[in-house]
Amino acid sequence: MHRLNQLFQKIFSFSKTEANGTVILIAFIVFFLFAPSLYKIFFGVTYKGFEEDQIILDSLVAKFNFDTPSNESPEIILKPFNPNMATVEELNALGVPIFLSKRIENYRNAGGSFKVKSDLASIYDFPDSLFQQLKPFIQLPDKLQPTVAGDKEVSKAVNRNARAKVVNTKPRYDEVAFIIDINKADSLEFQKLYGIGPGYARRLVSFREALGGYHSVDQVRDLYGMTDSLFYQVKSFLHVGDTVTLESISINIATFKQLNAHPYISYELTKEILAAKSKYGKFKQLQDLNRLTLIDSVTIAKLGPYLKF
Repeated sequence: MHRLNQLFQKIFSFSKTEANGTVILIAFIVFFLFAPSLYKIFFGVTYKGFEEDQIILDSLVAKFNFDTPSNESPEIILKPFNPNMATVEELNALGVPIFLSKRIENYRNAGGSFKVKSDLASIYDFPDSLFQQLKPFIQLPDKLQPTVAGDKEVSKAVNRNARAKVVNTKPRYDEVAFIIDINKADSLEFQKLYGIGPGYARRLVSFREALGGYHSVDQVRDLYGMTDSLFYQVKSFLHVGDTVTLESISINIATFKQLNAHPYISYELTKEILAAKSKYGKFKQLQDLNRLTLIDSVTIAKLGPYLKF
Protein backbone atom coordinates (compact mmCIF):
# COMPACT_ATOMS: atom_id res chain seq x y z
CA MET A 1 0.00 0.00 0.00
CA HIS A 2 2.88 2.35 0.92
CA ARG A 3 4.63 1.63 -2.37
CA LEU A 4 1.41 2.27 -4.29
CA ASN A 5 1.06 5.66 -2.59
CA GLN A 6 4.63 6.56 -3.50
CA LEU A 7 3.97 5.50 -7.11
CA PHE A 8 0.93 7.84 -7.39
CA GLN A 9 2.86 10.69 -5.79
CA LYS A 10 5.71 10.24 -8.22
CA ILE A 11 3.71 9.75 -11.44
CA PHE A 12 0.79 12.18 -10.88
CA SER A 13 2.47 14.58 -8.46
CA PHE A 14 -0.19 13.78 -5.84
CA SER A 15 0.12 14.81 -2.26
CA LYS A 16 0.10 12.10 0.38
CA THR A 17 -3.58 12.69 1.16
CA GLU A 18 -4.57 12.62 -2.53
CA ALA A 19 -2.62 9.41 -3.08
CA ASN A 20 -4.32 7.71 -0.12
CA GLY A 21 -7.73 8.78 -1.38
CA THR A 22 -6.99 7.48 -4.88
CA VAL A 23 -5.98 4.07 -3.52
CA ILE A 24 -9.16 3.80 -1.46
CA LEU A 25 -11.27 4.86 -4.47
CA ILE A 26 -9.68 2.20 -6.69
CA ALA A 27 -10.33 -0.41 -3.99
CA PHE A 28 -14.02 0.52 -3.91
CA ILE A 29 -14.29 0.40 -7.70
CA VAL A 30 -12.75 -3.08 -7.84
CA PHE A 31 -15.04 -4.27 -5.06
CA PHE A 32 -18.24 -3.06 -6.79
CA LEU A 33 -17.13 -4.53 -10.13
CA PHE A 34 -16.86 -7.99 -8.65
CA ALA A 35 -19.73 -7.70 -6.13
CA PRO A 36 -22.47 -9.14 -8.45
CA SER A 37 -20.36 -12.19 -9.22
CA LEU A 38 -19.52 -12.75 -5.58
CA TYR A 39 -23.21 -12.40 -4.62
CA LYS A 40 -24.22 -15.05 -7.15
CA ILE A 41 -21.52 -17.41 -5.87
CA PHE A 42 -22.49 -17.17 -2.18
CA PHE A 43 -26.17 -16.15 -2.16
CA GLY A 44 -27.52 -16.76 -5.68
CA VAL A 45 -30.43 -19.10 -6.47
CA THR A 46 -30.12 -21.40 -9.44
CA TYR A 47 -33.27 -21.80 -11.53
CA LYS A 48 -33.79 -25.15 -13.13
CA GLY A 49 -36.98 -24.15 -14.95
CA PHE A 50 -39.43 -21.26 -15.37
CA GLU A 51 -42.64 -23.27 -15.80
CA GLU A 52 -44.19 -22.22 -12.47
CA ASP A 53 -43.34 -18.55 -13.02
CA GLN A 54 -44.77 -18.72 -16.53
CA ILE A 55 -48.06 -20.14 -15.21
CA ILE A 56 -48.37 -17.35 -12.62
CA LEU A 57 -47.58 -14.65 -15.20
CA ASP A 58 -50.11 -16.08 -17.67
CA SER A 59 -52.85 -16.07 -15.02
CA LEU A 60 -52.10 -12.44 -14.07
CA VAL A 61 -52.17 -11.35 -17.72
CA ALA A 62 -55.46 -13.17 -18.29
CA LYS A 63 -57.01 -11.54 -15.21
CA PHE A 64 -55.79 -8.08 -16.30
CA ASN A 65 -57.29 -8.51 -19.79
CA PHE A 66 -60.58 -9.64 -18.28
CA ASP A 67 -60.84 -6.74 -15.81
CA THR A 68 -59.77 -4.01 -18.23
CA PRO A 69 -62.92 -2.33 -19.65
CA SER A 70 -63.14 -2.01 -23.38
CA ASN A 71 -62.86 1.52 -24.77
CA GLU A 72 -64.58 0.61 -27.99
CA SER A 73 -67.92 2.29 -28.52
CA PRO A 74 -70.82 -0.03 -29.34
CA GLU A 75 -71.55 -0.22 -33.05
CA ILE A 76 -74.55 1.92 -34.00
CA ILE A 77 -76.92 0.23 -36.43
CA LEU A 78 -79.77 2.43 -37.64
CA LYS A 79 -82.97 0.55 -38.39
CA PRO A 80 -86.72 1.26 -38.22
CA PHE A 81 -88.12 1.45 -34.68
CA ASN A 82 -91.20 2.55 -32.78
CA PRO A 83 -90.35 4.65 -29.68
CA ASN A 84 -93.55 3.40 -28.04
CA MET A 85 -92.25 -0.18 -27.99
CA ALA A 86 -88.42 -0.06 -28.25
CA THR A 87 -86.54 -1.28 -25.16
CA VAL A 88 -83.69 0.57 -23.46
CA GLU A 89 -81.18 -1.78 -25.12
CA GLU A 90 -82.70 -1.29 -28.58
CA LEU A 91 -82.66 2.49 -28.19
CA ASN A 92 -79.05 2.43 -27.00
CA ALA A 93 -78.10 0.32 -30.04
CA LEU A 94 -79.53 3.11 -32.22
CA GLY A 95 -77.16 5.63 -30.62
CA VAL A 96 -79.47 6.99 -27.89
CA PRO A 97 -77.50 7.42 -24.63
CA ILE A 98 -78.48 5.16 -21.73
CA PHE A 99 -79.83 8.01 -19.58
CA LEU A 100 -82.10 9.20 -22.43
CA SER A 101 -83.23 5.63 -23.17
CA LYS A 102 -84.26 5.21 -19.54
CA ARG A 103 -85.96 8.63 -19.59
CA ILE A 104 -88.04 7.51 -22.61
CA GLU A 105 -88.95 4.28 -20.81
CA ASN A 106 -89.98 6.20 -17.66
CA TYR A 107 -92.08 8.54 -19.81
CA ARG A 108 -93.93 5.55 -21.31
CA ASN A 109 -94.37 3.90 -17.88
CA ALA A 110 -95.95 7.12 -16.61
CA GLY A 111 -98.61 6.88 -19.34
CA GLY A 112 -96.99 8.97 -22.04
CA SER A 113 -96.92 7.98 -25.70
CA PHE A 114 -95.44 9.18 -28.97
CA LYS A 115 -97.97 9.99 -31.69
CA VAL A 116 -95.79 11.73 -34.27
CA LYS A 117 -92.06 11.74 -34.99
CA SER A 118 -91.46 15.16 -33.47
CA ASP A 119 -92.75 13.94 -30.09
CA LEU A 120 -89.43 12.16 -29.57
CA ALA A 121 -87.55 15.47 -29.82
CA SER A 122 -89.66 16.86 -26.95
CA ILE A 123 -87.95 14.52 -24.49
CA TYR A 124 -85.90 16.73 -22.18
CA ASP A 125 -82.22 17.07 -23.28
CA PHE A 126 -82.78 15.01 -26.45
CA PRO A 127 -80.16 16.37 -28.93
CA ASP A 128 -81.59 17.84 -32.12
CA SER A 129 -78.71 16.36 -34.16
CA LEU A 130 -79.55 12.86 -32.88
CA PHE A 131 -83.25 13.36 -33.63
CA GLN A 132 -82.48 14.39 -37.22
CA GLN A 133 -80.34 11.27 -37.61
CA LEU A 134 -83.08 8.97 -36.27
CA LYS A 135 -86.06 10.73 -37.86
CA PRO A 136 -86.12 8.70 -41.14
CA PHE A 137 -86.24 5.45 -39.11
CA ILE A 138 -89.05 6.38 -36.68
CA GLN A 139 -92.16 4.33 -37.46
CA LEU A 140 -94.59 7.16 -36.74
CA PRO A 141 -96.34 9.69 -39.00
CA ASP A 142 -94.82 13.13 -39.52
CA LYS A 143 -98.07 14.72 -38.38
CA LEU A 144 -101.53 13.63 -37.24
CA GLN A 145 -104.22 13.25 -39.85
CA PRO A 146 -106.84 16.02 -39.57
CA THR A 147 -110.16 14.96 -38.08
CA VAL A 148 -113.18 15.60 -40.29
CA ALA A 149 -115.89 17.33 -38.30
CA GLY A 150 -119.03 19.34 -39.03
CA ASP A 151 -119.75 22.91 -38.08
CA LYS A 152 -121.62 21.81 -35.00
CA GLU A 153 -120.72 19.36 -32.27
CA VAL A 154 -120.90 15.86 -33.70
CA SER A 155 -123.06 13.22 -32.10
CA LYS A 156 -123.21 9.71 -33.42
CA ALA A 157 -124.60 6.39 -32.34
CA VAL A 158 -122.26 3.46 -31.96
CA ASN A 159 -123.74 0.00 -31.89
CA ARG A 160 -121.59 -2.34 -29.83
CA ASN A 161 -122.81 -5.75 -28.75
CA ALA A 162 -126.37 -4.84 -29.71
CA ARG A 163 -126.35 -1.82 -27.39
CA ALA A 164 -126.52 1.74 -28.63
CA LYS A 165 -124.28 4.39 -27.14
CA VAL A 166 -124.26 8.06 -28.02
CA VAL A 167 -120.77 9.53 -28.25
CA ASN A 168 -120.53 13.30 -27.96
CA THR A 169 -117.33 14.96 -29.09
CA LYS A 170 -115.92 18.16 -27.62
CA PRO A 171 -112.93 20.33 -28.39
CA ARG A 172 -109.74 18.90 -26.94
CA TYR A 173 -108.18 22.29 -26.26
CA ASP A 174 -109.54 25.65 -25.17
CA GLU A 175 -110.68 27.93 -27.94
CA VAL A 176 -108.14 30.59 -26.85
CA ALA A 177 -104.54 29.51 -27.53
CA PHE A 178 -102.06 29.78 -24.67
CA ILE A 179 -99.64 32.51 -25.75
CA ILE A 180 -97.26 34.49 -23.53
CA ASP A 181 -96.12 38.02 -24.28
CA ILE A 182 -92.49 37.79 -23.18
CA ASN A 183 -92.31 41.56 -22.56
CA LYS A 184 -95.23 41.52 -20.12
CA ALA A 185 -95.15 38.09 -18.44
CA ASP A 186 -93.90 37.71 -14.88
CA SER A 187 -92.02 34.72 -13.50
CA LEU A 188 -95.23 32.92 -12.44
CA GLU A 189 -96.65 33.13 -15.96
CA PHE A 190 -93.42 31.81 -17.48
CA GLN A 191 -93.63 28.79 -15.17
CA LYS A 192 -96.85 27.71 -16.91
CA LEU A 193 -94.65 26.56 -19.81
CA TYR A 194 -93.61 22.92 -19.68
CA GLY A 195 -89.91 22.70 -18.83
CA ILE A 196 -89.67 26.22 -17.36
CA GLY A 197 -89.12 26.13 -13.61
CA PRO A 198 -88.60 28.96 -11.09
CA GLY A 199 -84.91 29.31 -12.03
CA TYR A 200 -85.53 29.71 -15.76
CA ALA A 201 -88.50 32.00 -15.09
CA ARG A 202 -86.45 34.37 -12.91
CA ARG A 203 -83.64 34.46 -15.49
CA LEU A 204 -86.10 35.27 -18.31
CA VAL A 205 -87.36 38.30 -16.37
CA SER A 206 -83.84 39.39 -15.32
CA PHE A 207 -82.53 39.00 -18.88
CA ARG A 208 -85.43 41.11 -20.20
CA GLU A 209 -84.64 43.88 -17.70
CA ALA A 210 -80.93 43.80 -18.55
CA LEU A 211 -81.67 43.98 -22.29
CA GLY A 212 -84.24 46.73 -21.98
CA GLY A 213 -87.00 44.54 -23.41
CA TYR A 214 -87.22 41.77 -26.02
CA HIS A 215 -87.60 42.72 -29.69
CA SER A 216 -87.63 39.09 -30.93
CA VAL A 217 -88.65 35.70 -29.55
CA ASP A 218 -85.30 34.31 -30.77
CA GLN A 219 -83.57 36.36 -28.04
CA VAL A 220 -84.84 33.84 -25.48
CA ARG A 221 -82.32 31.44 -27.01
CA ASP A 222 -79.52 33.75 -25.75
CA LEU A 223 -80.56 33.16 -22.13
CA TYR A 224 -77.80 31.53 -20.07
CA GLY A 225 -78.48 27.80 -19.74
CA MET A 226 -81.20 27.68 -22.41
CA THR A 227 -80.81 24.49 -24.48
CA ASP A 228 -81.92 24.20 -28.11
CA SER A 229 -84.42 21.46 -27.27
CA LEU A 230 -86.09 23.49 -24.51
CA PHE A 231 -86.18 26.64 -26.65
CA TYR A 232 -87.92 24.92 -29.57
CA GLN A 233 -90.27 23.25 -27.10
CA VAL A 234 -91.58 26.58 -25.75
CA LYS A 235 -91.02 28.83 -28.79
CA SER A 236 -94.50 28.33 -30.25
CA PHE A 237 -96.04 29.62 -26.99
CA LEU A 238 -93.99 32.85 -26.93
CA HIS A 239 -94.93 36.13 -28.55
CA VAL A 240 -93.65 39.70 -28.89
CA GLY A 241 -96.33 42.37 -29.26
CA ASP A 242 -96.65 44.51 -32.37
CA THR A 243 -95.71 47.60 -30.38
CA VAL A 244 -92.58 47.23 -28.25
CA THR A 245 -90.90 49.94 -26.19
CA LEU A 246 -87.20 49.21 -25.72
CA GLU A 247 -84.80 50.99 -23.39
CA SER A 248 -82.11 52.48 -25.63
CA ILE A 249 -78.47 53.42 -24.99
CA SER A 250 -76.94 56.61 -26.37
CA ILE A 251 -73.75 55.02 -27.60
CA ASN A 252 -71.90 58.34 -28.08
CA ILE A 253 -72.44 59.63 -24.52
CA ALA A 254 -72.86 56.41 -22.49
CA THR A 255 -70.26 55.69 -19.83
CA PHE A 256 -68.12 52.55 -19.67
CA LYS A 257 -70.38 51.13 -16.93
CA GLN A 258 -73.59 51.81 -18.88
CA LEU A 259 -72.28 50.14 -22.04
CA ASN A 260 -70.83 47.13 -20.24
CA ALA A 261 -74.11 46.54 -18.38
CA HIS A 262 -75.84 45.46 -21.60
CA PRO A 263 -75.79 41.65 -22.14
CA TYR A 264 -74.68 41.99 -25.77
CA ILE A 265 -71.71 44.29 -24.97
CA SER A 266 -68.77 42.51 -23.33
CA TYR A 267 -65.99 44.14 -21.31
CA GLU A 268 -63.53 43.99 -24.22
CA LEU A 269 -66.13 45.27 -26.71
CA THR A 270 -66.87 48.21 -24.40
CA LYS A 271 -63.19 49.20 -24.42
CA GLU A 272 -63.08 48.93 -28.23
CA ILE A 273 -66.22 51.09 -28.64
CA LEU A 274 -64.76 53.86 -26.51
CA ALA A 275 -61.37 53.61 -28.24
CA ALA A 276 -63.00 53.77 -31.71
CA LYS A 277 -65.07 56.79 -30.67
CA SER A 278 -61.88 58.57 -29.57
CA LYS A 279 -60.07 57.65 -32.78
CA TYR A 280 -62.78 58.05 -35.46
CA GLY A 281 -65.27 60.35 -33.76
CA LYS A 282 -68.92 59.73 -32.92
CA PHE A 283 -70.91 56.81 -34.31
CA LYS A 284 -73.48 58.20 -36.75
CA GLN A 285 -75.30 55.05 -37.82
CA LEU A 286 -75.49 51.34 -37.05
CA GLN A 287 -73.19 50.45 -39.96
CA ASP A 288 -70.35 52.31 -38.21
CA LEU A 289 -70.10 49.38 -35.80
CA ASN A 290 -68.64 47.32 -38.66
CA ARG A 291 -65.29 49.04 -38.07
CA LEU A 292 -65.06 47.18 -34.74
CA THR A 293 -63.22 43.83 -34.71
CA LEU A 294 -64.90 42.23 -31.67
CA ILE A 295 -68.48 42.22 -33.01
CA ASP A 296 -70.03 40.34 -35.91
CA SER A 297 -73.01 41.12 -38.12
CA VAL A 298 -75.36 38.86 -36.11
CA THR A 299 -74.61 40.65 -32.84
CA ILE A 300 -74.91 44.05 -34.57
CA ALA A 301 -78.42 43.10 -35.75
CA LYS A 302 -79.40 42.04 -32.21
CA LEU A 303 -77.86 45.13 -30.60
CA GLY A 304 -79.14 47.68 -33.16
CA PRO A 305 -82.64 48.22 -31.70
CA TYR A 306 -81.09 49.17 -28.33
CA LEU A 307 -78.71 51.87 -29.66
CA LYS A 308 -79.38 55.54 -30.17
CA PHE A 309 -77.03 57.68 -32.30
